[in-house]
Amino acid sequence: MGNERPFSELNQWQRIFADHWHEFASLWREANGRDVPDHWRENVERMLTCGDIREGCYEYVCGDL
Repeated sequence: MGNERPFSELNQWQRIFADHWHEFASLWREANGRDVPDHWRENVERMLTCGDIREGCYEYVCGDL
């Protein structure tokens, strides 16, 4: 799982996961005899790219204006 954003742009939660996810996933594999569930990995990847405009964005507008 890669993160190509500058480290300084990440919020505190993103920094913790960017620094420790691979170690956690390895320890999980050793303790449980299998990889972390796919939905965990997917959610961590989403969290790490959250706020990165290269991943796209949503624009919300008020229809009453």
